[in-house]
Amino acid sequence: MVVSQLLLPLRSLKTRARAAGRRGSSNDGWSDGPDDEAGSIAAGVSLAARRCVCCGSKVTYPAAAGRFRCTVCETVNDLAAVARTETVLGADGRAEERACRAPPPLTLGRLRAGVQAFRRHPEKHGLLEAMLYESFANWDVLNASFPSGGSVTADDPAMAVADVHAAYKIILALPPPFIRAMMSGTEQVLRRPGRPLAAHGDIRYLAIILENPLLLQQSFPQEASYHHHLAKSIVGILANLPGAVHYALVLWLAQHGAAALGRKVLLVNQFIAYRVQKYDRARRRDAHRTAAHPPLTAYTAQSCQTELPAFRRQRSVTNAPLHCDHLRLAAGATRHARERSNTDSCIPSAAHT
Repeated sequence: MVVSQLLLPLRSLKTRARAAGRRGSSNDGWSDGPDDEAGSIAAGVSLAARRCVCCGSKVTYPAAAGRFRCTVCETVNDLAAVARTETVLGADGRAEERACRAPPPLTLGRLRAGVQAFRRHPEKHGLLEAMLYESFANWDVLNASFPSGGSVTADDPAMAVADVHAAYKIILALPPPFIRAMMSGTEQVLRRPGRPLAAHGDIRYLAIILENPLLLQQSFPQEASYHHHLAKSIVGILANLPGAVHYALVLWLAQHGAAALGRKVLLVNQFIAYRVQKYDRARRRDAHRTAAHPPLTAYTAQSCQTELPAFRRQRSVTNAPLHCDHLRLAAGATRHARERSNTDSCIPSAAHT
């Protein structure tokens, strides 16, 4: 019941997340699909091309744009790190944008303090929801969350794995609105990381997302579809990472033990199985539709042996009397023409009269 209540407003969450992705950026350029490309070509604007960070599709965009949206998977690709901004009223009363600091990283102590404040004052539940969404929706917050005290290297993500597991356990024990805020923020950061993922320190947030046990849960079709939607973004980003970054991620996962690595493998297996089942259902549906309404020009080997000979026999039988009728009409027309010519020869011409 809790999970079903969690996934009811997914469409509104997705719309709000995509709308939030367009806000809070100081980059001026924007490219959003082939219409912008056609307009740029008509205006003589120079174009550039780059592959999407999620699906690897080659996307053409104006060279002056600071970001572009992939036309295949709709992931927003920022060409530079996005600076956090906020809208404030200036001295003259006009709204202006200014840089602001990111919220502090999420830690196990900060999460427990927020949960305790919510239990003391349930009417202030919006504060905890905002903290969860801001922590999981922003790369600069999530990528620095749950530190272990060291520095991020190619061999160590400097992540307190035990704290990450404890944090997910606390969040999943909360009412559905808080779980929904966490999952909505996770979808937002996957749809728009906010920077190019060029160094191993840029993918630490993916290591935190991969520890989410809710991604493996597929109790009913709506839940399976939504979790597959998130897994598709995760697998797509991992597949298109640079070689050195991908190698660092492999070293990070190897440090967590066989059980943790098995959960990652299970997530990938579920993703592949869902894709195969979806393709198989579509193929069966198309085959059933073709069998129910076969095309007129599709002749198989069996139809050539059964239907075409019967058609030829029917045509030979039905065309015989029609052929005789045609001959009879043709003979009557010839006789009528001969009689008319004889009658015309008996009429005197005008000159003779």
